[in-house]
Amino acid sequence: MISHLEKPHKKEDLLSVLHPYVKEWFFKTFKEFSLPQLYGVLEIHNKNNILISAPTGGTKTLTSTLAIINELVILADKKQLKDKVYCIYCNPLRALSRDIEFNLQKPLEEIKKIAKKHGKDLEIR
Repeated sequence: MISHLEKPHKKEDLLSVLHPYVKEWFFKTFKEFSLPQLYGVLEIHNKNNILISAPTGGTKTLTSTLAIINELVILADKKQLKDKVYCIYCNPLRALSRDIEFNLQKPLEEIKKIAKKHGKDLEIR
C-alpha cells in the first residue's frame, strides 16, 4: 500500500535515533536537518520503503546515506558489524563518484575520527 507522509517528523524524534558520533559529525558539518531529512531518515531507520522527491541539491542522497551510516555506526560501536553487505544503494552513474565521496566516504572518515577522539575504533568500510 502506498501512503504519503503529511508532515515531517520532529527534529527531536530524529535526534533520538542518531548515534552520538553521527550527531556530532552532522552538526559540525551542517546547521540543521533539511526537510527531506526530517521526512526520510526516521522512515529509513524504521526500515520502511520510501521514495524521496526533491529538487537537485535537495539532500536526497544525504537523507538516505545518513540513515545507513547511522545504522553502521551503531553496529560498529556494539562490535556487531559483520563482514557482509548491509545496503545496496542505486544511483545514476553520472553522480555516483561524487555521491560516494561526499555522502559516504567523507562522512564515514569524519565519524571514525570523532569515535577515535572518544576512545573508540570503529571498523566501518
